[in-house]
Amino acid sequence: MFPRISIDISGYCNAKCKWCVTGWNRQQGYIKQQYMSYEAFVRVYEHLYQSHIIGKNTEIMLYSWGEPFLNKDYIKIVEYLADKEQTFAVSTNASKVQLANGNSIYKNCDIFIFSMPGFSQASYDYIHGFNFEQIKKNIKAISKNLLESGFKGTGMISFHVYKFNIHEVEAAEQFAHSLKLNFNPYYPYFNGNSMTEMYLEEKMPAEMRRMAEKELYLSHVKKLLSERPKNYRCFLENILSIDCDGNLVLCCASDSGCADYTWDNIFEIASYEEMQIKRQEMLRSSTCEKCRALGIDYWMEKNPSYVKGEAHNYV
Repeated sequence: MFPRISIDISGYCNAKCKWCVTGWNRQQGYIKQQYMSYEAFVRVYEHLYQSHIIGKNTEIMLYSWGEPFLNKDYIKIVEYLADKEQTFAVSTNASKVQLANGNSIYKNCDIFIFSMPGFSQASYDYIHGFNFEQIKKNIKAISKNLLESGFKGTGMISFHVYKFNIHEVEAAEQFAHSLKLNFNPYYPYFNGNSMTEMYLEEKMPAEMRRMAEKELYLSHVKKLLSERPKNYRCFLENILSIDCDGNLVLCCASDSGCADYTWDNIFEIASYEEMQIKRQEMLRSSTCEKCRALGIDYWMEKNPSYVKGEAHNYV
């Protein structure tokens, strides 16, 4: 059975992150709001489980490109997973709040992530576009609700370290620890292979590239890519991704701007054996070949974590 699977219960994100494909599209007005209903989620889950593609210990990530809390059926979906004793994970930008009713619906949630692009209103104005004080209130409310609802997994703040917010890392860490959350600061990269391909193949518009190199820590990338072993195997090979329409998609790093992005509807695959055959076919696609050739797979896994005092190495 597959160890991890991403089911994008919301195909829409309300953040405006310029270095994420969905955020960029939202800024340009090219995005539509779409969600996976509770009924559709149950059908997908039951099919995956009965076909032995997943088991109870498979971690179901309720996110990929979308913000899960925008799905009006979010609580019902999590309640369903609790009833099924199914392991799952959540990542949210905390712009919206949906609270459980105090039962144990988070008892099988092993990871809950709050994604933050900074720790000031200036940083939020620049990236997500949300009210910073409201975000802090939302994180506090959701964290409290998690503990009241059986959560015993790892809660964390995933903090995106940009060149313009590095002075905010310490305050963000103190905030995380005040809520007993782990703190994970890291250097973000382009979120979406189509944008990464454009950068590495030097096809990115000049002004966009200038802005990227001004805001993101990228100077280490060339050396990192040169270190990729020829026999390197992508860490995403054994992770399945399903979009909000129930379609199998290439992986959680590829996006709709990539060739070969969408594959069969999940209901067309009847067993684990069929899924393995399909997965091997997907790994031979042109996008996967390009990902390996450019070293995008290696960059995603080996991109360095932020260490205090070392940021100057990546300027």
